Amino acid sequence: MNGNPFTFKLTPAAFWRWGRVALAGALVFMLALVLMLAWKAPMGLLAVPVLLLAGVAVWWLVQRPLVHLCVVLGGGVAFFVQSSGVSALEVLYVLYLLGYLVGWFAYHGLISEKRILRTPADKALVLFTAYATFTLGFSVLYGADPASAIRVWLPVTIWGMYFPIKKACRLDGTKAMKALLATFALLAFVVAVRNFHMYYKGLQNAEIMGEIIMGRAKTNERALTLGTLGSLVYLLHARRVVSGILFGAMFAFFVAGVVVTRSRSIWLAALLGMAVVFVLVNRRMKARMLLAVVGGSIVVLVAGEVALDNFFGLVFDKITSRFLGIGEALTSDLSMINRFYEWQSVWEYIKVNPLLGYGPGVEFEHFNLILNATQVKTQIHNGYLQMWYQYGLVGLGLLLFTFVYNFRQGLRLLRQTATARTTRLVSLFGAASLLALALASTTESMRYDDTIVELCFPLALLAGAWQHHYHRPG
Repeated sequence: MNGNPFTFKLTPAAFWRWGRVALAGALVFMLALVLMLAWKAPMGLLAVPVLLLAGVAVWWLVQRPLVHLCVVLGGGVAFFVQSSGVSALEVLYVLYLLGYLVGWFAYHGLISEKRILRTPADKALVLFTAYATFTLGFSVLYGADPASAIRVWLPVTIWGMYFPIKKACRLDGTKAMKALLATFALLAFVVAVRNFHMYYKGLQNAEIMGEIIMGRAKTNERALTLGTLGSLVYLLHARRVVSGILFGAMFAFFVAGVVVTRSRSIWLAALLGMAVVFVLVNRRMKARMLLAVVGGSIVVLVAGEVALDNFFGLVFDKITSRFLGIGEALTSDLSMINRFYEWQSVWEYIKVNPLLGYGPGVEFEHFNLILNATQVKTQIHNGYLQMWYQYGLVGLGLLLFTFVYNFRQGLRLLRQTATARTTRLVSLFGAASLLALALASTTESMRYDDTIVELCFPLALLAGAWQHHYHRPG
């Protein structure tokens, strides 16, 4: 610069800066050109700019591991909002998720010098996934359809998300924990909005109104349970009035979402999770929690009265009756009794081969009281029996060890007085969520969309939080 603003010296830094501008401009020009050509060409060529843009987006995400992880986690909304069947978006998401996991493990296992397996729980989870894959051979021996076996086995790959989530929390600490919690909160919010919309829309349809009020539809309720517990934990630890109002509104919103599911097991799971939070916080926060629960209940009732209008009395009566009838459901609810028959049939199979399991996709028979006929199926309405039936005591033991080990370490961290605030909140959320979902898993199967992800997420957060606290990575 010699006093003239229109002259400059082309230093290496300036060359790099202007070079990036030129490359960006060239990229925009090429994208516009390809888009124009595709617009004038047959519809099939529209895939060209889409794939090009997708490639640029993936390249950008790869340079930002935490953002990429949040996008992969948040992309789960593709099947969280899927009420039935398998959509093309769901298939694309699963393929991208598998590609992400393959790339992540390839890089960290072959290129990066930092270890992936740091604790006995990490090793147990890897052994579980390896053994579950090995049991595909058992599936063939026991006559399972290969395609069905692979479809049932596929959810096992979701446990791979444990490692990138845990590693991000261990290395990036507060930044990663907040980002991942915010991502899952957004995902749960989308699920809740979808549920409220479907519920209200169903009430407007006279043909299915009775089914909506009396029955229970699939609503991805575990995501709402985690949203309830997460917002409660942050509400209790809010330092400012604005934060308290925000998290209080979130808590009431997710509580309403849990209530609308009409799932007794989820109601009990959410109550258990809140009880765990109540036990683990100090006396001052216990008082705040009681106020939050009472206030949240009032807000939910008022909002329900306003939103449901003439339907509120009927809906409130049926939900209250269902909640008060939880104890009687064990002896009078036909669907619950039918599950007992299902569990008994599965137990007879397990006793024949308790150690190794039958592998994924192997069918079993049980008498269905609702259909009044013998039913052949692979899905079991009990996550523990399902793991035992498919993967034997070997697989079930490895998976339970992973949970118990991380849960104990999380409790140990909560007893420390020098724990950082965010680490403590994440540990409290993780411990409460694991116990809540452990209860819910007694009456639900472990499916791809609404079980494995919700179990893996708090487990990985809890593992990352306590490893970050004790090891303090540089």
